[in-house]
Amino acid sequence: MTDQTSPVSQHPLGWLDVVSPDIATTTAFLEKLFGWVEANRVDVEGNDYLFLADSGRPMHGAEQIRPDQGSARWTVFVTAPDARSLVARAEAAGGKVGFPPTALADLGVIAMVTDPLGATLGIWQPLALVPASVETAAAPLVAARLGTEDLGRTSAFLREVFGWTPFEDGPPADDHEPGAASPRSPGRDFLRLRTGGAVAELLASDQGEWIPVFRDTRAGLGELAISLGGTASQVDGDTIRVADPAGAEFLLTGCPEPRPGNVTA
Repeated sequence: MTDQTSPVSQHPLGWLDVVSPDIATTTAFLEKLFGWVEANRVDVEGNDYLFLADSGRPMHGAEQIRPDQGSARWTVFVTAPDARSLVARAEAAGGKVGFPPTALADLGVIAMVTDPLGATLGIWQPLALVPASVETAAAPLVAARLGTEDLGRTSAFLREVFGWTPFEDGPPADDHEPGAASPRSPGRDFLRLRTGGAVAELLASDQGEWIPVFRDTRAGLGELAISLGGTASQVDGDTIRVADPAGAEFLLTGCPEPRPGNVTA
């Protein structure tokens, strides 16, 4: 439940895409695990950009990359009414542009920015396509988690650029927005930010990249992921880390721990 005394950000976390050197394997894994199916394709600079849907609603993007373009990975997106002005704000706050605002047909405008410590966030300006990543019944996006070497500096950048606000007190388990992973008491090593969509979770640790957190309470998902060629390992509480066969990682919260004999680190 959103704190009614806090302003609602115009830049919520609410869209994802996954890139993979073997996108067919990645999307087949996601379809068997969650039931997400390909709904549409558009051309982006000569590459097919796919949209994965649940019950006909587009939730996530997916794109084939070359092996020399890196490993399979998810990108977390901020949705915004004006991608170009948000990119300019990110640059003014010390961020860098990794991919300039680019129209995807009439569906939306996409951009990539990197914060001063090197973590990348996407920006999605919806046009014809309004993301349903947060609302979907099939493994909704409830949070995105980032390990950062400078919690204060990363938090300051996110608050200045996107208008996100910290949870001043640790909300009870049934009152965190909109069901984020494993609530913890605020401390020097952990910070949660309201975005107006999925929760931003910052952990003081080695510098990393944003990783999506999906909620799914079905039993056996860890074992299913392993049987499909992926991996699954316990993170904390009821949260497990899953990687598809190509290596793109995400977190699942609300899941029972995989049986010890089946866990792959």
